[in-house]
Amino acid sequence: MLHDLQLSPQSQPDISQLKRIAEFADADTILFGEYSRFGDQIRVNSTISDLKNDRPYQVAAIVANEKGLLTGLSKLADDVRQRLGSSSFPVTEVRSQTPFA
Repeated sequence: MLHDLQLSPQSQPDISQLKRIAEFADADTILFGEYSRFGDQIRVNSTISDLKNDRPYQVAAIVANEKGLLTGLSKLADDVRQRLGSSSFPVTEVRSQTPFA
């Protein structure tokens, strides 16, 4: 999708780019993020951008090493579901579409 919209996957998207992505995907909410590694520690930062209500939410997971990555991502997915649920999104639908449900 980023290629089709001629957007760089390495850049941090601004609000106009997020709106283009959402329009292209017919979505009101976009989830994007990045990960970084410091020694063995891995940090995953994600932003849920509720474009309909102009609200960004930050969620993050920090794990000590690669062995804890799936557990950390599962917690991150739970945090995303909770944020989506608190914004009156259909949490059961989101759960069925995520690999960590």
